[in-house]
Amino acid sequence: GDERLEREGIVRWMSSFEELSALVERDGWNFAVWTKLLSVAEAEASERAVATFEAFLVRFPLCFGYWCKYADLVFQAQGAAAAAEVYERAVDAVPLSVELWKSYCAFLEKTEEGQEDSSSSSSPSSRLREAYERAVDAVGFDRMGGALWDAYLDFEATRGTPETVCGAYRRLLRVDGTGRVDEMWHRFKLLCRAYKTSELMSPEDAAEFSAKYKKEKKLLAAEDDVEREKLVKMAGFNELEEQQRLEQMLRETEKAKNDLIHRRVTRQKFEAGIRRWYFHAKPVDDAQLQNWRDYLAAEIRDAGDDQTKFPRVVQLFERCLVPCALYAEFWLSYALWATHRLSHEEALAIIARASTKFLPQRIDLLETLAHFLELVGRVDDARQVHATVYERARRLVATKGKHHQNNNDDKQSGGHSQKLKCAAAVSAANFERRQGNYAAALDAYRDVLKGGDFDHQNENDDDDCSGRDFVASHCARFQVRVLRDLDAARRTLDDALRKSPASRKLWIARIQLEMSQIYDERHRVVRDNVTAVYERGLAPDSSLSDDAKLDLWTRYLYFVENYHDAISASVDVRRRLADFRRERFDDLGRRRPFPPHFPEIAPEQATPQAPDFWDDDADVHVSLGTQQQQQQSNSMMSVA
Repeated sequence: GDERLEREGIVRWMSSFEELSALVERDGWNFAVWTKLLSVAEAEASERAVATFEAFLVRFPLCFGYWCKYADLVFQAQGAAAAAEVYERAVDAVPLSVELWKSYCAFLEKTEEGQEDSSSSSSPSSRLREAYERAVDAVGFDRMGGALWDAYLDFEATRGTPETVCGAYRRLLRVDGTGRVDEMWHRFKLLCRAYKTSELMSPEDAAEFSAKYKKEKKLLAAEDDVEREKLVKMAGFNELEEQQRLEQMLRETEKAKNDLIHRRVTRQKFEAGIRRWYFHAKPVDDAQLQNWRDYLAAEIRDAGDDQTKFPRVVQLFERCLVPCALYAEFWLSYALWATHRLSHEEALAIIARASTKFLPQRIDLLETLAHFLELVGRVDDARQVHATVYERARRLVATKGKHHQNNNDDKQSGGHSQKLKCAAAVSAANFERRQGNYAAALDAYRDVLKGGDFDHQNENDDDDCSGRDFVASHCARFQVRVLRDLDAARRTLDDALRKSPASRKLWIARIQLEMSQIYDERHRVVRDNVTAVYERGLAPDSSLSDDAKLDLWTRYLYFVENYHDAISASVDVRRRLADFRRERFDDLGRRRPFPPHFPEIAPEQATPQAPDFWDDDADVHVSLGTQQQQQQSNSMMSVA
């Protein structure tokens, strides 16, 4: 009877597994079906279950909870070494997850107990210390990281030296986001009283602190030099050197601690607005999205041109792109900021992550990827991406036209697909124009104009031109401006007008074509003059209203995309337009009363009055480590 029940259970499991596997094969982005499949797979620790987790995490790499489950599954099936490899892949994919780092460090501590080998340079303690150091470097700033810091300090207390404990406290007082900075500063001072200065720092650090101390004290008055000579005679030179090193270390650590408190106070409004800090396929609510926009805008504004603050902007973008990984706007903002402040290569890496790993179905991101490839000189790769975008849009149009001819909603969807196809063709043509490949640019236009998939559109809609009319207008402008072939441009627009005689925008384009012949100046000179006028109108001291500037920025972007020869001009204007929108308008297009910024905090509010290095009532006897603190923190919600 037991064997029969076991067989029936296996059959039911197999049936459920096969059905769910078939569903995810048809729709690989259905998160709900994936989670059901994983719950079934987890119950059967088999090779097929391992393969299922692997496939899911390739598709959704930010799900830290499933990385932990996957590591446990591999640990049971293949042992500690294989599970450690899974954890390494996990922290590489989700470096900003506190819970993941806690799980990894706990796993290392559990699996490496009793394996201590002091003769080995790669002993369990050194591997665990390296993991803790990487963890606090990655997420030590997080307000949920208190338990991780306590575990790290307890590890150093039991297995480390006064020097490593001192180093851990110094690291904590630079980045800790838990709100316990004053408590940790007090403990750090007690630690410094309990041990000799030479025990708290390496010889290299001692030499560095001595050099800094002497450099800062070079401008001492003569009476201070006399006082120093007296101290040397009284305490001895070595003791004085140690005292100076300790004083320098405490001064630097206290300054870092005070800067940390100031940053936390100025950012606490934005931090309080972050309620989801983990990835989930469910949409992020509007309030949190706006909070992220404002937080990023304030951080970018605060950093300005100061390169020392760029890592904070990078860190905030990376934090944002965990819960908001499926929102293209944040990826685009990140890439545009990076191309201006970091490098074109780093911006390309950002947009490549977005368009290949998280949002591969977004055609607009693929087009942006093509722009950045062109920007760094990878012209052949950019051409291939443009071809991929156009082919994908073309297939989408064909699919919509074939299956949804009698459904009004689907006709609207088909119209959107056709707009994507036309925009992809114009983008590819502009790319070839910038490369000087005019024949290929003309082919890109003609491929759309000769197509037959626009028949179901309402060509008599005078409020908006069809996709074919849009491309015809661009093609005519290319023929007259670049190829200098007025007759060909006339033929292009006249052919389009025969097919769409009620298109208002086509008639306007035809009129403007003839009007453009009034001017006999060279195209490049005209382009530069137009650019100069736009720059004057959009200058900071311009009297235009924000609404007028927004309209002008939009027209400027359209101009550079269609008339300039270098992609860098388009990327630069796109980035500046994004900056203007972020500072002057909210996500609903409403004007802001003032740009997002960090509040001005008076020094006495931001930084408590620093106590003396040594508290008179401090307990001189202090343990090398710390005791585990009880943390009242919200547990991370599983994405399951």
